[in-house]
Amino acid sequence: MVKPEHEIEETLASYLHLRLIKTLASSPAPCSKYMLAKTCGISQRSAEKILTKLLKHGWILQTPYKPTKYMLNKQKHPVNKLIEFLNNAGYMSKTHQ
Repeated sequence: MVKPEHEIEETLASYLHLRLIKTLASSPAPCSKYMLAKTCGISQRSAEKILTKLLKHGWILQTPYKPTKYMLNKQKHPVNKLIEFLNNAGYMSKTHQ
């Protein structure tokens, strides 16, 4: 199996990764795994897999309290550049169906 060459390839592996990142970027507060799964239209297991990859590369942060909630790591340069690109491309203003 071919492995990702760069963290970008792993963190943006599919449209579901983008959808979860979009949901986090659009939320004014940290989000639970349940809320992310429900909003993105995916299973909690799928959300957990995506969150694990994003955490691995420091793209998101998690709260230290229960239930665990997640937020984008806005201190990470690629995250800010991705959100800027998605905004410019009009992706952030569209709702998914």
